[in-house]
Amino acid sequence: MNAVATRPLLRARAAQALLGIALAIFLGAGQARAAEDSWTGTDKWYHLGFSTGIASGAYLGAHSLLDQPPPCAFWIGWGTAVSAGATKELFDAMGLGDPSWKDFTYDLLGALLGAGLTWAIDRALE
Repeated sequence: MNAVATRPLLRARAAQALLGIALAIFLGAGQARAAEDSWTGTDKWYHLGFSTGIASGAYLGAHSLLDQPPPCAFWIGWGTAVSAGATKELFDAMGLGDPSWKDFTYDLLGALLGAGLTWAIDRALE
């Protein structure tokens, strides 16, 4: 199998790994602070903002520096931001913070927002 033919398989494996990490975080996350974990808390906007910035920056790096096509750059941006959010929640679940489904939801939204908006702007500027 040549290198081009293996790329979709590698992307599928990476997506499976990310979903597995997210599932492990969700299943392992404690419910200790669930009662005080508001959907509109200040920390949620931090999660959204940081994930948006990470996804946008990774998209731009992949597209500009690595010369990846926009669809590939989108997934690199999205995956980088989701990985960062998942890693943070994993550390929280290991006792280094307060794990939260809601925080990770905002991480996912920020990843989609950052990669999606950067892709849309990139397309509009071509």
